[in-house]
Amino acid sequence: MRRITLGVCGTVAATLVLSACGSGPSPDTTASGHTLRAMLPEHIRAAGVLKVGGSATVAPYLFYKGGGPAGMEKDLMNALGEALGVRVHLSDIDFAGLVPALQSQRIDVAMSDFTDSAERRQSVDFVDYTTSYSTLLVRGGNPGKLHSRDDLCGGSVAATVGSTSQKLAEEQDTVCTDGGRKGIQVLRMENNPSTWTQVHTGRADAMLIDFLIGQYVADQGQGEVVGATFHKQFHGAAVRKDDTRLRKALVAAFTQVMKDGTYIRILRKWKAERLAMSQPIVNASAS
Repeated sequence: MRRITLGVCGTVAATLVLSACGSGPSPDTTASGHTLRAMLPEHIRAAGVLKVGGSATVAPYLFYKGGGPAGMEKDLMNALGEALGVRVHLSDIDFAGLVPALQSQRIDVAMSDFTDSAERRQSVDFVDYTTSYSTLLVRGGNPGKLHSRDDLCGGSVAATVGSTSQKLAEEQDTVCTDGGRKGIQVLRMENNPSTWTQVHTGRADAMLIDFLIGQYVADQGQGEVVGATFHKQFHGAAVRKDDTRLRKALVAAFTQVMKDGTYIRILRKWKAERLAMSQPIVNASAS
């Protein structure tokens, strides 16, 4: 696990603790001027820090650029810190480790391309703030002539462990075999960059990937998005089920940044307007 501290200027240390300015007020900010801070649990108010976990390997959501954190989710975290009157301390944790990190109280919130799903909601609650869609990402030129999930039967798909992409790939494998066709070889990788490498080098035919990620990769000239989007879901900020005070504070903070225009400005910056919601919703996903 790498730790990223947002909001304190510094340099990259040997322990991979990264710092960047402008992520929110200092810990001694008072509630005056930050009325939402009073909604936070006492331990967060006292520390003046909200501990957030996210996978910083997923551009354009959250990734490293120029030696520091960047991305749409980093900007949204900054906006939450401003609204709540606290600093945001971000720990870089792979998707599969986010729920355990919440349960062990190493972090207060898990977010960044974190899909609200029925399986995850058995352990946590979500404050959903964007929609999400999936798409097929292939090598440039689409050598396999793939256009839909059905075209994947008998082929191979790379997927990041613990991600929605892995779940969709495994579900499609079942669809293929139940329909009397050849199954899908699912190559399970530890993070998005290594997953995409499998496709880029021809070891896998495709990725079932979040639409915004696929669009970003294609814009970099590193792949091609094919076929129609599918599997509408929601991305959210996950909290422990018993942390109702923090959940309510996050709902209020997202509501504020949505109303004051900060939210849509951030989404436009990252070409993500399609994902916008009019208000945050707790546990919005039906699946």
